[in-house]
Amino acid sequence: MQKLTNTWCSVIRGWWYTVTTLVAYEIRRFLTYHGYVKLAYRRHFGCAPDYINPRTFNEELGWMRLYDHNPLYTILADKIAVRDYVRERVGDEVLIPCYGVWNKAADIQFDILPNSFVLKCNHECGFVVLCRDRANIDQRFVRAQLATRLRMNYYYHAREWPYRNIPPRIIAEKLLTDDHGGEPIDYKFHCFGGVPRYIYVVKDRNSRTVCGYYSPIWELMPFSIPGHDTTEVFPRPSQLESMLDIAASLSRGLYYCRVDLYAVQEKVYFGEMTLISGAGLIVFSPDSYDLYWGERLFLPDSKV
Repeated sequence: MQKLTNTWCSVIRGWWYTVTTLVAYEIRRFLTYHGYVKLAYRRHFGCAPDYINPRTFNEELGWMRLYDHNPLYTILADKIAVRDYVRERVGDEVLIPCYGVWNKAADIQFDILPNSFVLKCNHECGFVVLCRDRANIDQRFVRAQLATRLRMNYYYHAREWPYRNIPPRIIAEKLLTDDHGGEPIDYKFHCFGGVPRYIYVVKDRNSRTVCGYYSPIWELMPFSIPGHDTTEVFPRPSQLESMLDIAASLSRGLYYCRVDLYAVQEKVYFGEMTLISGAGLIVFSPDSYDLYWGERLFLPDSKV
């Protein structure tokens, strides 16, 4: 009886997740491309953006979102395809071990996966299934979640062009943990013209998020993101020089990108690459640093 009850609970949870997620998705799809981008900017900053002659960092990212459609970006945004790019640029030792790739949620072979692992889709950001104990995972609900994610084109989430043409698949990877079994610190390298200029450090994203911006020589920068705890000073990672080299190699030839890396037990792992960080809607404190960052991003003279 208990097993039957649990089965129905999984079915209902999966159905509710699918309905609510797809409804929100269809609402986003209704808006036009340019209309959505400009509306989102106005909601965040209270004014209209200038995407024809962009000056601030967020305006320049908005220009990239609207007009810079380099086919390479699709590869970089694809969490499976980017592995070959990383392998060619810096070697495969920085790649998180991959346990499997599937086209459908129904094909996931849970019995071949280790006790702990990560499941995610290659065509989107933000949704991850973290499994620390395979015996206790609700497989039916997880399949429903992933099947729903595969039905959506993440491009419509924020109109970020690099995601538009990625063939959706599911990937299983090793679950990275720190020395205490918790989530490792995330080092996000903001690279301008192939040069890492700022490092956004994030800790405990799923609980009390602590973060801070640092320079390449590990000086705490005088700006932050409002609402996040910046009271903790992070120690300089021993792998910093290696991470800077990796970020520079991966971002070479790009106007701008963000390279996410992890340092786990003296080893560096690649997380992802992002071409339009924060969907071009990053709120700085103080807000003058939006222009400060924009002055460091050099776009082509002929922008449209």
